[in-house]
Amino acid sequence: GPVPAFSLTSLEGDTVDQDTHDGVVVLNFWFTSCPPCRHEIPELAAYHEAHPEVPLYGVSVDRMAGPRLAAMSRKLGINYPVLHDMSSQVAGAFGVSLFPTTVVFHDGHIASVRMGEVTRDSLAAMVDGHAH
Repeated sequence: GPVPAFSLTSLEGDTVDQDTHDGVVVLNFWFTSCPPCRHEIPELAAYHEAHPEVPLYGVSVDRMAGPRLAAMSRKLGINYPVLHDMSSQVAGAFGVSLFPTTVVFHDGHIASVRMGEVTRDSLAAMVDGHAH
């Protein structure tokens, strides 16, 4: 279906919404104290390193101050931008009920959703449009 309208601010202060990028965008919904979320971070980081051309955002639903979230994100090894969804409104709009959940959208339409952990390979498959 269509991507719900959203607007979030990254920890660097950039605003990102559903129209920020053309083409494929990856949103990974997570929070800092979620063990499977932490477990998949190295895979997301490796994917981001290998595919810097694919916009990948970690969407955190943590209810903590931005500077604390930024410090924890760095400590956890996150090398991609983190968007702060403190009220969980965007997670709710995307129907996220389990963490982590990764959503790939393309030109304004949701192409793929994966509940639970991804690997760099499964994420590559989702982005390339071969996920089932």
